[in-house]
Order: sequence, then structure tokens, then C-alpha cells
Amino acid sequence: CKGQSLPWLRRRLARLGRPVLVLAALWVPLTAGMILAGVRAATIHTLVMLVLSPLWFLCVFAGLTALTPLAVALVRRGGAAAALVPAALVAGVDAGRFGLGGPAWLGWVNVLAGWKVPAVMLGAGTAGTAALIAWAGYPASMVGVNGARISNLNPPTLAAVTFGVAQVGLALLLRPWLAMLMRRPLAWGAVALTNLSAMTLFLWRQSAFLAVTMTGSLIGRLPGLLTAPSGPLWVAERLAWLPVFAVALAVAWLAL
Repeated sequence: CKGQSLPWLRRRLARLGRPVLVLAALWVPLTAGMILAGVRAATIHTLVMLVLSPLWFLCVFAGLTALTPLAVALVRRGGAAAALVPAALVAGVDAGRFGLGGPAWLGWVNVLAGWKVPAVMLGAGTAGTAALIAWAGYPASMVGVNGARISNLNPPTLAAVTFGVAQVGLALLLRPWLAMLMRRPLAWGAVALTNLSAMTLFLWRQSAFLAVTMTGSLIGRLPGLLTAPSGPLWVAERLAWLPVFAVALAVAWLAL
């Protein structure tokens, strides 16, 4: 089993790593050019952090990929109960951080444990997430928000775990219907083509967002793009920009 898993792991990590090299090949000289051009350090920091932000999850994903053989062995031995170990670890870390005033760095223990909980049920995950938000003080946003006291994602909290369980539960409920859909050659071909470019789309989405935003800033503070969220109208304005972002990402996909 070990002999079979190592070549598989090398192939998987190579597929993850090659698009990262392409990203670095463009953004390293671009960053150097901005420094030489005298662009403000705060601006460079913001741009580079936006571009590199997808990489933190890629590191977690690579670590989880390496742990796949161990996870398979645990599930074969313990079944669904194998999920209780990482779930209990995340809950214990959160209790120490938020209930007992433990150090903030303790939350980073959850990076691997929080992303390793397998599917249970959509209902349990949804109910657990709602309860944590309503009664335990967890934020409703599953991603970090500027100014928020707690981030559910960086590092992951128990709310991120229960929300993930709900999502996986939904995916499992939809699996039979999706399997039928994938028997159609056109649908299968579209998914297969997208999957071949998944890493490219994942890594360059922020660059496409920046390209549209920076171009728009030359025109002015465009509604929904460079204005603060103030109500339902702003949501509609932001949605109207999504096709523009999609076109920019498609250009990057074709080029890269």
C-alpha cells in the first residue's frame, strides 16, 4: 500500500505545484517592478497578499493529500467514528481559546484537524452551525471580515467544521442525481475540462479581480466595485460585475 501511495502522492503534488510556479513567474517580476517604480509599500503589500492568499489553503490541501492514506486506514477501521477525533480536537481548541482565555496561537492546531472531518449529515451540520452562531458567539460569516473579532477560517473554528459537514452532507444527497447527469457526454466533458484547469482558475481568480478593480479605479469609484456595501442595491451592482470578472478570468485561463 505504501509503495502504491508514494507515486500517487508525487503526481498529485506535481499537479498542485506547476500552476504555482507560473503564478510566481509573473508576480515576482511584477512586484519587483512596482518596488523599482516607487509604488507605496502598503499598496504592494495589499496587492501581493490578495494574490498569494489562495496559497495558504493550497498548503493545507497538500498536507491533507499526504494524509489521505492514513485517513483511509482510520475510516476502514473505525467507520464514521473516525471523524470524532479531529472534531473533538477542534472543539477542545476552541474551548481553550474562547472559553478559558487561552493563547491565540492555539487555534492553529485546528488547521489540519478542522479540514479533516468527513461527512456526517446535512441536518446535523446545519443545526450545529446555526447553534454556534446563535448561542456561542461565532460570527455568521464563514470567511474573515475586516474588523471582526473572530475569523471562522483563519484559523478554522468549530463553526467552519459544522458548516463543512453541512456542505458535504448536501453533496452526498445530490450525488445520485449528479452521477446521472455525468452520464451525459456533454456534461461530463465540461466538468472534465474545468477540472483539468481547476488549479489555474483557483490561483488566478484574485489576479483577475485585481485587473478589473484597478482598471475600474482609473475611471472612478464605480458602483458595486469600489463603493462600500450599503444595501440591496449594492448587492445588485456587485452581481452585475461578476460577468466582467468571469471574462478577465477566462482571458487568464486561455493564456495560462
